[in-house]
Amino acid sequence: MINRKKRNIVVFGAGYVGLSVAVFLSEKNNVCIFDIDQEKIAKLLNAESPIEDTEIQKFFEMEKTRSQKQLGICSDIEEKLEDADYVIIATPTNLNHQTGHLGLDTIRQVLKDISRCSKIPVVIIKSTLPIEGCKVLQGEFPSISLFYVPEFSREGSSLLDEKNPERLIIGFSENANRREIMDISKIFLEDHKNVPVRIMNTTEAEAVKLFANTYLAMRIAFFNEIDNFSVSLKLNSEKIIRGICDDSRIGNYYNIPSFGYGGYCLPKDTKELRKSFTNIPERLISASIEANEIRKKFIINEIQKQIEKISKKQRKVIVGVYRLTMKRGSDNFRESAVLDIVHWLKTYKCQTIIFEPKWNKEYYEDIKVEKQIQKFKEESDLIIANRITEDLSDVLEKTYTRDIIQ
Repeated sequence: MINRKKRNIVVFGAGYVGLSVAVFLSEKNNVCIFDIDQEKIAKLLNAESPIEDTEIQKFFEMEKTRSQKQLGICSDIEEKLEDADYVIIATPTNLNHQTGHLGLDTIRQVLKDISRCSKIPVVIIKSTLPIEGCKVLQGEFPSISLFYVPEFSREGSSLLDEKNPERLIIGFSENANRREIMDISKIFLEDHKNVPVRIMNTTEAEAVKLFANTYLAMRIAFFNEIDNFSVSLKLNSEKIIRGICDDSRIGNYYNIPSFGYGGYCLPKDTKELRKSFTNIPERLISASIEANEIRKKFIINEIQKQIEKISKKQRKVIVGVYRLTMKRGSDNFRESAVLDIVHWLKTYKCQTIIFEPKWNKEYYEDIKVEKQIQKFKEESDLIIANRITEDLSDVLEKTYTRDIIQ
């Protein structure tokens, strides 16, 4: 076994991408993670995971037993940057609704800090970038060797995905050299020999990331439209979808109907890609975004029918919203389709309660949040659930969901 010197790596951003990368790489490297969110840092210092991920939570349980911690938590970032061989940036790149593009401000700020170092480390960007985003940043910081290595892990299983990649995309900028490319490959694939490595320029790597996520969004929208069709014609949606997906060319994945796609990635990535098609002919990407909005309106219409049906039997109808999160295993509400339904319920002036253990306040947008699941179920005349769990197994007869494939 070759005894090589451990690399010094600083990771910016302790979200599900940055934290999973940091934990994974800490096994064989000196890794320190930094985030501007002091609440996250406080949790990390207490060996607690700030995100919901079973494997990461197991890692921190082990950290509590170690006298020498495996993962460093940065407090003095300047000192760590001076010693760094690599910096990995996994900060948020939210959609700028004025420009229609993903913002680069968080990345730009990190690069400014790096540019002041006496020894400039190699920078790997993991954050999702707009098309030609890396080219813009390279122009602003010519002294930094920039790489774009997009992330394809899933929220809730990000560390597991990090350890078992299906491919590695390495996007290189003009001033990159072959040695750096080879070393980046070793960093992420040291224990994997048969994983495909695709080396391309940074703009091509950005396109891979955005088109991959847009395809997934399009696929979700496609099966939701099958469900719209089935419900409208009183057909068995599950039988139709299973019959379609038994075809190996289509595959049995990303095919469970929902209230619509949401979360950190798909909504902003599809909109970024649509904006990048300015002056280029396209239909599918815009149609996928529109289909997602149509799906939410269709679901709202179906819920309204359910409420009206109950209201014929009783004067007051209490609607319970089970979870605001986007999917099973998620701990965020960002762009969740359920939020659109909650906003509609407010305008419909329907008495509503919410069960969401991840929300620690008494109200969510003036709607009462019930902390006890049993009381939530008892009070609700109709329960709306994007995804079914064991919690609802005894109240399925009064639950509206399109989570029909178990």
